[in-house]
Amino acid sequence: MDIAVNKEPVYSPQKGTVLSAGYWTSAGNYVAIETRDKDPDTNTKLVIRFLHLKSKSVSTGDSVSKGEEIAVSGNTGTDTTGPHLHIDINNEGEYDGADINFSNTIDPKYFWPHYFDGPTFAPHEEHQTEEHQTEDELLRKFDSAEYFFEDTLINYVGEEEFMKWINSQPLEDQTVPNFKKAFNISDEKEKKLKQQARE
Repeated sequence: MDIAVNKEPVYSPQKGTVLSAGYWTSAGNYVAIETRDKDPDTNTKLVIRFLHLKSKSVSTGDSVSKGEEIAVSGNTGTDTTGPHLHIDINNEGEYDGADINFSNTIDPKYFWPHYFDGPTFAPHEEHQTEEHQTEDELLRKFDSAEYFFEDTLINYVGEEEFMKWINSQPLEDQTVPNFKKAFNISDEKEKKLKQQARE
């Protein structure tokens, strides 16, 4: 679901934990929160993602309260045609950046219907043009795990250095392996950084 807003505060709809936050080539700045709400069929916790954010005020591993400001909406990432907040929900109960797409997400209005009754809300499918669908096809390869940069890596080198690197690379070269090579970050170091963020 896409909401037509720009540079507006984004709040967590429920108490939860930030499973992943960072930068994703096609979605820009993102935050994924595991909520306390559960799918009644699978009993797994619901995970809600916020994409194309201008900025984030939470990091991987943080606990968040219901109504807490977690980000500011924006227009980051390659897969956007203008400022908006993308929200999606899944019942996977986990999130590593790579395995959630439109085929396994759930329409947010089913879970919080009282929030989704205004004219600014529209299901993604209803306003998707043929041109946008074509863009989605072209950008599908950028949805793989190697294009997800968790805050643990970004914070290690600093956001300014990270953005300099991103902006200096061709789109297809904006991968985690290339980033780690450029900043001399071993797999072991990345694992330690992620562990520290969750402790």
